[in-house]
Amino acid sequence: MKGLSGKKAVITGAASGIGRATSLRLVAEGVTVIAVDRESAALDALRLESHGEFVSVVGDIGNEAITDKIEAAIGSGRSFDILINCAARGGGKLAEQTSEQELSEFLDVNVVAQFRLCRFAISRMAHGGVIVNVGSMFGETGASAMPAYSISKSAVSGMTRQLATDYGPKGIRVVAVAPGLIETPRTEERMKSDHWLTQNLVRRSALRRAGTAAEVASTIAFLASDEAAYITGIVLPVDGGWSVAGLPRENV
Repeated sequence: MKGLSGKKAVITGAASGIGRATSLRLVAEGVTVIAVDRESAALDALRLESHGEFVSVVGDIGNEAITDKIEAAIGSGRSFDILINCAARGGGKLAEQTSEQELSEFLDVNVVAQFRLCRFAISRMAHGGVIVNVGSMFGETGASAMPAYSISKSAVSGMTRQLATDYGPKGIRVVAVAPGLIETPRTEERMKSDHWLTQNLVRRSALRRAGTAAEVASTIAFLASDEAAYITGIVLPVDGGWSVAGLPRENV
């Protein structure tokens, strides 16, 4: 991708799923990746596979001290070019079964922690940069029996648009992707046993399949690159057409 080689990127949730695929893709593009994750063993495995400029940061994005760890890992100049917020909390249950404490826990990870990292990145992007937030199609359309998750991801979309408005004049682009059902270690087993996922997320998508982490990573790489230099403030669905397909006819 144009303009990625030689850049420095911080990626949260870097050791699994979309974060892992994005880390590998950006390293392959010549980006120095500062990979943030709670799982040190998974980060070690990713480092061995990456074959490029790669720095591990073990920590929880919900802990305010994570920015100090990231800053120490950034190295010379203490600045970087790209932030990709992949780490998030998933799951949920019906609203009447969700306590205010549980809602707060979703918001703390999916919104407050992401905002903290965005604010940190903005302060370290003296010459412009790119922030890519990983939201969800459920933040755009709502999600059955997952109100805390849906609310938090909707806030990510709003945060993306607001930061893009405020910091565009400083040369900082802020965008988001909204993935649909993506095959990751977390979802793979559920897809085998959960009929609802197959019926409502796969068969009702325009492409009639789940996506892959690598496909989301390709979209993130494009948005972070100079090829997307005039794109900011958007929330781009990466959902195989699920959000627009309605009720597709099975015989088409």
